[in-house]
Amino acid sequence: MATRVASMKRAAERGVAKPRCPDQNDCPTGSAVMSTCRYLLEFWLRSARPGLTVRVTLALGLFTLVEPEATFAGQACAYLTARGTVSAIDLPAGRFRHRIAVADGKNFYLTALAVAGQDDLAFAGIRVLERIELATSTANAGSPTDRNELTGRVVDLQRGKVKGNLPVNFDVWSYSPARNLLATADGGATIVVHDLVAGQVVRSAEVAGDVLALRFSDDGATLYAAHWAWGMFRGLIPSAVSAIDIGTGRIRGVVQLSDDRHPWSFVKPFGLERGYFGPPAFHGSPWEKSLLVVDLDGLRVLGRVAVPGTLAIPTPMTASGDGTSFYLAYGGPRGCEVALLALPEERFIETTRCKAGTVWLVASPDNEWLAAFGFDLNRQGVAHVTVWDASLTSQLGSGEFALGGDPVLTPGPCPDVDPCVADCNADGVVSVDEVVEGVTIALGATGLVDCLPADTSGDGQVTVDELVEAVSDLLVGCE
Repeated sequence: MATRVASMKRAAERGVAKPRCPDQNDCPTGSAVMSTCRYLLEFWLRSARPGLTVRVTLALGLFTLVEPEATFAGQACAYLTARGTVSAIDLPAGRFRHRIAVADGKNFYLTALAVAGQDDLAFAGIRVLERIELATSTANAGSPTDRNELTGRVVDLQRGKVKGNLPVNFDVWSYSPARNLLATADGGATIVVHDLVAGQVVRSAEVAGDVLALRFSDDGATLYAAHWAWGMFRGLIPSAVSAIDIGTGRIRGVVQLSDDRHPWSFVKPFGLERGYFGPPAFHGSPWEKSLLVVDLDGLRVLGRVAVPGTLAIPTPMTASGDGTSFYLAYGGPRGCEVALLALPEERFIETTRCKAGTVWLVASPDNEWLAAFGFDLNRQGVAHVTVWDASLTSQLGSGEFALGGDPVLTPGPCPDVDPCVADCNADGVVSVDEVVEGVTIALGATGLVDCLPADTSGDGQVTVDELVEAVSDLLVGCE
């Protein structure tokens, strides 16, 4: 983080006076906080010198020196989406690093984040917020009309900013490192395969129902799509897996998921042509205590693996990068528990307790640790992460932060970047109105969800330091 400059004394020596209301009777209070903030910001803009950035304590009108943060060396960086932002968490320590504005959080939310090919780039899928959510927003968001807003985004993770738009949008994805292919689906039955080297679409396919999960074979020659299967099979909520040949784009076979297993919970361990699925989509899920195992090569059900607890929807599940360990969370006699299943023998060898509200599990690429992400059930908007070693015998780190979910890992520590602060609409610049909005959030007049980029520390608040970083970005730009 760039060093922020100067104290009120130095500002005064440069001829900058403390802002005061021209008339005490004109000083706005409470209901007129927007006017107050605008007045202060306009004063700072008039009095600032070129290259001068400031940090302000509103109550005292003081400027303070702030030292730059030291670089933190992590083993991997987890990127989590929340509204229109992407948050970076260093693992295994569980330390919040920064938050990147990707889309206007008043009107849009990120549906998925794909990191593929180059670790410094990510691709984000976007959707419009539902009307009921927009109605609860304290801002006058209006109705989005630009069709380009409904295309995905390309995010430069090293610079902490949006680099451009994608030609398509998506909700689910899978990446093949063997062929550098990215497969996406936008919530419907159509699947698009992108060649990231050539920068073009190379295949498209359509399955029988909405796609909820995609997984490539190890060699990238086959794409497996888990989807709904209305009309294909009997069942209350039938689901299936279709195998798509990447060379031709044709579906080479389909297998029904027994018990109408939910397609979202599809995990394919590396080195095994097996698919593991959690509980049924509807009936039986409150009592389900087994994983469904599917032979992806032969497209047939192999059987079930008994679980020492009750599976919920969604079931947090993942596999280690080398395909030797399978992890899942379930409801056990001690509450939330995480279990380690050895592969390929499918034998449970260890369990540990996890926090209630655990939703996602991610394993390190080198099979050294496991991280569990979720939400605090007693504190709205608070997310948590707990990290154990790969054997689940010792805890390595933990953390809490405001909002964020569906983690995606990149190897190496999170980049030491300084994204725009309070860039609420994600246009790459900070305006006076956006800084004013940050102040109203800090004073409790509006909710943080209206401008998540104002909270750079992830603590769920907008502090004085963050406000002045926003003023600095307003004065001299975000670069």
